[in-house]
Amino acid sequence: MVELIGLEKRYPHELSGGQQQRVAIGRAISAEVDVLLLDEPLAGLDPSLKIEISEVIKEIQKSLNITTIYVTHDQTEAVLMSDQLAILFDGSIDAFGLTSEVYGLPPTEKSARFLGASNQLECSVENIDQKSVLISVSERRVRVVKPKWWASTGAEAKILFRPEETRVVRPEDGLINGRLIAVIYGGTNIAAKVDVNGIIVHCKGNPKESYRMLRRRIGEKVGVSVKPWNIIIF
Repeated sequence: MVELIGLEKRYPHELSGGQQQRVAIGRAISAEVDVLLLDEPLAGLDPSLKIEISEVIKEIQKSLNITTIYVTHDQTEAVLMSDQLAILFDGSIDAFGLTSEVYGLPPTEKSARFLGASNQLECSVENIDQKSVLISVSERRVRVVKPKWWASTGAEAKILFRPEETRVVRPEDGLINGRLIAVIYGGTNIAAKVDVNGIIVHCKGNPKESYRMLRRRIGEKVGVSVKPWNIIIF
């Protein structure tokens, strides 16, 4: 099950890091426990091994149908591996539920930040209906998904959104406008920083969008675009 056929006579020092981790998984599941606890099982592995071992863990977990508690500090890893997600701060659960719900609509600002919603802007509430909230951000109006709780029309609020859901566009196409202050090339993707009235907004682009961002000049006026359904409001 852990794909170590032919290696059973090797000593630990003769196994690679990934093979040693497979042995550890095999030892854990052989006890036929009701709940399996994995404490940062991918820590210390290189990126390719992380992918390999994570796939092994998911396959075993599904085939054995064993409840597994998977502890990690890596947000991406947690989202990829889980059906349900719990976020703990100082020993207390801050968010818990289906992974898609906790990631898509985190119940608290603290959890939203932890899950990568690092961009934050002030806004004001103009109108509320049963399903959405109309907000005003930097003289632009946008309707976003209504949060689970709310105060009243006219209230001050803040929006949070993730860099990977944010794009650098022409000023007339942006939700907000600012000055491009940095472009960081990363091969398969590119990151940019935009100064919006003293607040730094982080953007990430996929390969197709990256080349457009590379052509922009530092100091140029640009727009920052984010889809309404990717905006989290508090």
